[in-house]
Amino acid sequence: MAKKKAKEPYKPPAIAPPASTGNAGPYFEAKVGAFYLLSLLAASEPRGLPGATVRTVELQRRVDEHPLDDVIVQAINADGSPATLEIQVKRSLKFTASDLEFRGRCRANCRRREEARVQNPAL
Repeated sequence: MAKKKAKEPYKPPAIAPPASTGNAGPYFEAKVGAFYLLSLLAASEPRGLPGATVRTVELQRRVDEHPLDDVIVQAINADGSPATLEIQVKRSLKFTASDLEFRGRCRANCRRREEARVQNPAL
């Protein structure tokens, strides 16, 4: 009688994690968005907007003229005034003047701050 070969346990194919394949940016952005969605669902205070209550969480809103466009959190402050948190999500960023991406994000942030001051001089 021939011996039956023992069945080997199933081994799924090895899949490289997104971070090692170079396309982890959108994955990380989704995790940050999910973090703020949890604040919305739990009606809890979102990080970066103390005392506020989240009303909406939006992703990728550059078409709506949000220069920091990856995650946009619209909220209401405790006094009833509107609050907005714009987040540019990056896995890595060099904080140097020679880094063109960092310079671009700084410029976008400064433009956004100036626009807010024009709308509300008290800022």
